[in-house]
Amino acid sequence: MNDGTSEFTDGYFKTFPEEYNMSEGKKIDGRVFASGATRDTEEGKLDYEGFLSPHALEAYARYMHKNRHTADGKLRDGDNWQKGIPLDVYMKSMWRHLIHVWRQHREGLGLKETMTDALCALIFNAMGYLHEIRKPVVQKQDEDLSVLEALQKQDEDPSVLEAIQSLHESIKAGTWR
Repeated sequence: MNDGTSEFTDGYFKTFPEEYNMSEGKKIDGRVFASGATRDTEEGKLDYEGFLSPHALEAYARYMHKNRHTADGKLRDGDNWQKGIPLDVYMKSMWRHLIHVWRQHREGLGLKETMTDALCALIFNAMGYLHEIRKPVVQKQDEDLSVLEALQKQDEDPSVLEAIQSLHESIKAGTWR
C-alpha cells in the first residue's frame, strides 16, 4: 500500500499513499491505517484524551456521586446542577473550598474535608461557574449554526457555500467571535 513516499508510524500512514491520492484525481490529506481505513488528520481538533486526567475525572465523579444525596435522603439527578445555580453561590463556595485547599497545602492540616474532596469541590464550583457563563455563548452559536445551515440549503453558489462552510467550521471550533 505504501508507495515509498509516505511515512508509516503509529499504525497509520502520516500522508495518504499515492494510490489513495490518485483514486479521485486529487491529493487527499489524512491518514490511512494498516487495515486500509482512512480518516482525516487530527490537526486543529481538541485533544480531550490528552487534556484530561482519567484519575482526576474518576475522583471527581466519585465526589459528585457521593454528594447526590439531599438532606432528606433523596437522590438527585447527576446533572441537577445544570438547571442553574447563581454565580455568587458558586463564587462563595469556591472561596471556601479554596481556603481548605490552601490551608491543607500550607499547613498540612486535617480539615473537615480531604484534599481530594476540597479539590473536587473547587472543580465543581469552577465548572458550574463556567457552565453558567458559557450557556449564552453556546446558545448563540447554536442559533447561528441553525441560520447558516438554512442558508446553506438555499444557496447553491459555490463561493457562498465555501464562505458559509468556513464560518460554520470556525463557530464549531470556537474560534468565531
